Amino acid sequence: GISSASDISASGSNNSGNSGGKHSKSNPNPEIIGHAALSLFHAYLEVTRGLQRDYMLEPAGSHGVWGLDDYHCIPFYLGACQMIARDQWQQNQPRQQGLGQMQHLVDEEGDKSSGATPNNPYLPQETTAKDTLMLQSNVTKSQNDEDRYEPWTPSVIHDTATLQNHRQTYLYLSCIHFIRQIKPNVPFFESSPMLNDISHLANWSKVSSGLLRL
Repeated sequence: GISSASDISASGSNNSGNSGGKHSKSNPNPEIIGHAALSLFHAYLEVTRGLQRDYMLEPAGSHGVWGLDDYHCIPFYLGACQMIARDQWQQNQPRQQGLGQMQHLVDEEGDKSSGATPNNPYLPQETTAKDTLMLQSNVTKSQNDEDRYEPWTPSVIHDTATLQNHRQTYLYLSCIHFIRQIKPNVPFFESSPMLNDISHLANWSKVSSGLLRL
């Protein structure tokens, strides 16, 4: 999924054991709350999408006038914010690290099951360096070496391979992938003209600010 809420659960268990009803001083930090919120919201969307598909629910206003994909608007804003965070993370990472650093990490950790991937907050927390390398053996070399460090502009939504490979990690891509699933035979610029126009913006900050005003 998009993230893990295990740290939230652990924090809640600690708080429940306090005497006198006092709150623990070790409250979860905003980053942990953000990961948990994305994870829970993604799970909620999976449920609603299942209902929409199975029961062929009518979009709001018969034509989805209140949603960018007939049903939703907020997930696109949150997804754009997540993309901004991805850009900020990339700015702090040397591009040449790539797969070579992951392999070095595995060699350094040996057989430890707790080996972690480079500090990318948008990989599931339970993913180990060895797990990542095993996954990467089943995908293209381009994805192995480039995807985690390749800057994505909003036009990335038109790349089918990127949507398929990263829809479980990035909320915005998940939303676009769902549109293409339910409207497979309709050109994207016809099924989602507003989203298509948004994809021509220069960066995710402009997408985020525009969706917030919307």
